[in-house]
Amino acid sequence: MLQLRQGTVSVHDALDSLLSLSAVKTFCQKWEDEPLFRHHAKRYILALRPDSGIAFHETDRYKNPRGLSKSRREPPAAVAAKLRRDPSTFIEVGVFATRAFKKGEVVNLRGGIADLTEEEDDEMRDEGGRSDFSVLWSQRKECFCLLLGPARFVNHDCRNNVEFQLTGTNMAFKVLEDIAKDEELFTHYGEHYFEHDNASCLCATCEQ
Repeated sequence: MLQLRQGTVSVHDALDSLLSLSAVKTFCQKWEDEPLFRHHAKRYILALRPDSGIAFHETDRYKNPRGLSKSRREPPAAVAAKLRRDPSTFIEVGVFATRAFKKGEVVNLRGGIADLTEEEDDEMRDEGGRSDFSVLWSQRKECFCLLLGPARFVNHDCRNNVEFQLTGTNMAFKVLEDIAKDEELFTHYGEHYFEHDNASCLCATCEQ
């Protein structure tokens, strides 16, 4: 991980090191699909490189399943301290810019996407699967889609600064407005993702 962040290991070598782990070998042998695993793991490796322009940090803005009230985003160190004091605290992850992005740029944060049937969508609602923010509405496909890969860590805001772009079943993010270094990246999950008209949305824009 440290070598990836420092850029001292190539993507190819990082993948080979990952696939040499016994647990990963067992997983790939069980499912007999090493090429698919390698393709998916590469998305995470590319996101962790210093030239990706992004980093992942903790945020506790979003309401936890135990009903804690919403709170503001805090620096990673403050969130970590809170988690040590209260292990039941629900922690989410956000994507933050490590450099400035200009409007129109594409963020090197890749992901896969899979359509959800109405039955699968209902099942995820019933089981609370939405709480991990890995599902969003696709206007082009006119259905909810499951996000796969590091792209799933981009949180929602009703005034989003990036939007997802689809190319087949692959996706990336286009910058909608200039983003400063250390600013969080936000996309839009859909008009009725957090109940009707997003009435239960906890984003910073709705809090104002």
